[in-house]
Amino acid sequence: MKETLLHPFSLGLGLGLLFTTFVLIFAIHIWLNYRAKIKQLQGENQRLREHINTHLEITAKGNEELKKELDELKKQNENLRISVTTWQQKPDKTQLKMLYIYDKAISIMNTKFPGFALSWESAFKEAQEEIKQLDSGIKAWMRKVFKPSAELPLSLSHSQDAIDETQNEYETNENFSSQSTND
Repeated sequence: MKETLLHPFSLGLGLGLLFTTFVLIFAIHIWLNYRAKIKQLQGENQRLREHINTHLEITAKGNEELKKELDELKKQNENLRISVTTWQQKPDKTQLKMLYIYDKAISIMNTKFPGFALSWESAFKEAQEEIKQLDSGIKAWMRKVFKPSAELPLSLSHSQDAIDETQNEYETNENFSSQSTND
């Protein structure tokens, strides 16, 4: 038996089996380590997927809230734009009062002075042309830059004074003419 064990074939077979056993144990060890590493990476992959899903849900909720807020702000903006447009189109009380005064003065002038209508029409057309020129071109730009609208209420008050003076003169003329016809 000793001879068989010391035989070169037996020694080669024993060394080969011993080497194969070490290689097999090393391979099993490496395989188990890789398997553990794969499980670890799969767990980490699953954790990262859950994290990404949570992040996407939070981002989606934030985007929805931002969209809702944006829609609400757009509605408010549209409502405010409509309100501003409406307020810009409404004349204020002083403008309406002046319009009424001018209308009353024109009707008084038409009834008391028969030639007034023709001169009024020509003056009205001239004023319209002047306003058209003021609303377009360099004059409009100059008016916007230098803001002469501050002069407008002053001129309207002067116009009111002129209307009052005209009415007073007319009433004195009427009183004078009625006194001369009575004499």
